[in-house]
Amino acid sequence: MIRTVDLDEAHAEVGAVFLPHRVEVLERAAELDMQLNALRLGAVTAGYLRYGPKIRTLTVEASNYHVNLPLTGTTRSRSGLREPVESTPRRPAVFMPRAPADIMWSAGSTQLCLMLERGVVDRELEKLLGHPLPRPLEFAVAMDLTTGAASTWLTALDVLQREADRPDGMLRFPAAAGHLEGLVIHGLLLGHRHNYSEELRRGAAAPDRGWFARRWS
Repeated sequence: MIRTVDLDEAHAEVGAVFLPHRVEVLERAAELDMQLNALRLGAVTAGYLRYGPKIRTLTVEASNYHVNLPLTGTTRSRSGLREPVESTPRRPAVFMPRAPADIMWSAGSTQLCLMLERGVVDRELEKLLGHPLPRPLEFAVAMDLTTGAASTWLTALDVLQREADRPDGMLRFPAAAGHLEGLVIHGLLLGHRHNYSEELRRGAAAPDRGWFARRWS
């Protein structure tokens, strides 16, 4: 875990994990109290981040996909020129590559910040579709975690958190860690709306529940 009250150090540490940014402390005479606990799992970087006082963060143009899920407090986020998002623990904001971000954090806000490598996410989507992407992937600005598919993605994040805290967990094994990485990426592609969601829905095969139904009947 990284913790600092120094603004320059906060810029350097968070920038090294996610992307370069600038923090503006919006409370007069308030002291920064940045805390970051981060994990990199292949193409997925996850970090619990808080700053303490009310702040504004302004990032450079992103290279990857980002998802910010508030855990405490409130945030108002904007990715490039897209519409702003009032985020809640059930409605994370989604940020696109090729756009900077502007995020307002209330005092005491904590977010689970995810960064997913653009090239890997795009390739996984091509595998699901069965063809190259004719146009860039474009996610909706906010994710609804109350839907069934999205709640499954949230479960994958819970597994990631638990395993990251276990020195004897499955993340010690590259093959198991790779499966969890894929579950996080596929969960986002299948659980969140984007410009290929309808094509994925049309091409999905219905699961065979016959054996399961017979086994438990």
